[in-house]
Amino acid sequence: GHRVVSVYTHRYLASLERHAEGDDLSLYTADPAEAERLIAAAGVEARAVVPCLEAGVHLTDVLAHRLGLPGNDHRLAWARRNKAAMRAHALRAGVRVPEFRLVHTLQEIVAAAHEVGFPVIVKPTMGAGSQGVRVYSTPADLENRPPAVTHDVYHEEIREWLVERYVRGKEFAVNFFSADGDHRLV
Repeated sequence: GHRVVSVYTHRYLASLERHAEGDDLSLYTADPAEAERLIAAAGVEARAVVPCLEAGVHLTDVLAHRLGLPGNDHRLAWARRNKAAMRAHALRAGVRVPEFRLVHTLQEIVAAAHEVGFPVIVKPTMGAGSQGVRVYSTPADLENRPPAVTHDVYHEEIREWLVERYVRGKEFAVNFFSADGDHRLV
């Protein structure tokens, strides 16, 4: 019995054929203040804000806060979207993270990799699905197959990368659903 209001944050997603199928209302912005204004102008009483893609996590957290709805801590929203911001937050909280450098051009990756030491993993700070992520075991690997991805899965230009010491071993992805201070392992 609820209306579905979709907020499209990327031009690429909005360009897909039939992207708005099933929407009662489609809005187009990545700015939380603009989304709030558009929702109010449409006369919609929002009851929940739910991200459908990783790209919408930041907007969802901030918009839920602005609308007075339950959600994740909006002050940490950017760190859930940006890998460099997450590393900085983890360091401030005393969590150990692999040594890394933040770079802003493809040309800076080589120097950063030598500073961090091999093996390294190079990854865009934004994006999803591990697109553009590469592991380099040696300097020769980096020289022979330099990173070439300049746009993420949503066709947005990549503006920064993490060059991080690669730690071999098992990786565990742990997902939680959190509301009102209660955290549940999914």
